[in-house]
Amino acid sequence: MAGIVVAGGLVLVAWNAPWMTVTLAADSSALEVRGASAAPALSAIAIACVALAGALSIAARILRYVAAVLLAGLGLGVVLASQSVIADPLAGAEGSISTVTGVAGSASVRSLVSSTELSFWPYVAIVGGVLLVLLAAGIAATAHSWPASGRRYASPQVEPGAAAAKPAAAPTPRDVVHNTADDWDSLTGGNDPTD
Repeated sequence: MAGIVVAGGLVLVAWNAPWMTVTLAADSSALEVRGASAAPALSAIAIACVALAGALSIAARILRYVAAVLLAGLGLGVVLASQSVIADPLAGAEGSISTVTGVAGSASVRSLVSSTELSFWPYVAIVGGVLLVLLAAGIAATAHSWPASGRRYASPQVEPGAAAAKPAAAPTPRDVVHNTADDWDSLTGGNDPTD
C-alpha cells in the first residue's frame, strides 16, 4: 500500500511542477506551463490512487483483484496523459497561451509560439504511472496469499446446525430508574458506585 501512495504522490508532485516553457513569437516572452494546465486529470488520478491504497487494506480477496485492475487503469491513464503532452506540447499549452494572449483556436494559438522547451516533469509522471502499473501487477500476482481482512470487517458466521445465541434482554425503563436511584442512595451514604 505504501508503494501506491508513493507513486501517487510522485504523480501529484509532477502535476504541480512546470512541464514546459513556451516562447511567444510576438515579444519573445516566456510562458511557464505547469502540469496542472497541461495534464489536469493527473491530480484526480493521484488522489484516486491514495483512496485505492486505503481500500486495499480492508478488501476481501476478490476485491483485491478488482483493485489491481483499477490501479493498472489509473497508471495507464497517467502514462497516456503525460505521453500526449510529450508528443504534442502545444496541445497541452493551448489553454495557458489562450489565457495569457486572449487568442483561441488551435491554429491561431500555434501561430503565436516560436519555440517550446519541455522539462523532465512529464517523464517523472510517466515513471509514476509505470510504477502504478507494476504495483497493480504485483497485487494481482500476490492477492491470493495476503492475510484475510480482520474480523471487524467480516459479517458474523453461524455454524450450520448451531442455534443462534439469543441477545441479552434489554433493561426496562423501570430497571434503569431503579438502578440509578440505588446509585444515588449509595453515593449519599458515602459509597462510590463506580467501584
